[in-house]
Amino acid sequence: MVRLISEQFMAVCLMGLVLVSLAGCVTQKATPLRLKVRTLYSSAVCNSSSDRASATWLNSPEALAAAYGRLTRSRINAGPPPYVNFSDHNALLIEMGRRSTGGYLLSLAAPFVYVAEDRAQVHVNWIEPNAGAITTQVVTSPCLLLEIPKASFSSVQVVDQSHRVRAAVDIGK
Repeated sequence: MVRLISEQFMAVCLMGLVLVSLAGCVTQKATPLRLKVRTLYSSAVCNSSSDRASATWLNSPEALAAAYGRLTRSRINAGPPPYVNFSDHNALLIEMGRRSTGGYLLSLAAPFVYVAEDRAQVHVNWIEPNAGAITTQVVTSPCLLLEIPKASFSSVQVVDQSHRVRAAVDIGK
């Protein structure tokens, strides 16, 4: 009788331990995957036709060539598009949109993209002039063209230094 109660007690304790360990697995967040990115092109004048911020996923040499041609059409001797090995990388074009003054800048905050929960995040420095600042009266359109390794994610978010999502793109699988 004592042995039976002892076995039942041990079974209940073991079941409790299993449930506690499973609960820990469910609530524990996975560590984001960190992938190295490379800046392919950056400029304050990228010939954007829209006033809105955007992110564009480029997954072929033809898409890269077309985007690079538009970005550099006002440059003399811009040269060929940067090389991307599309068998293991893709490119991401981030555009701030057309702005009516100087003082705007877009740069990579960290040389990594972070991947978690099927989403990649690129962290950028999104610089805008302060309200009332004296700026040059020139049309600007900052952009950043990045090379990103292929990995398991279906969307990309562009996040600024204040953790605000400035642009996003769904890339599918």
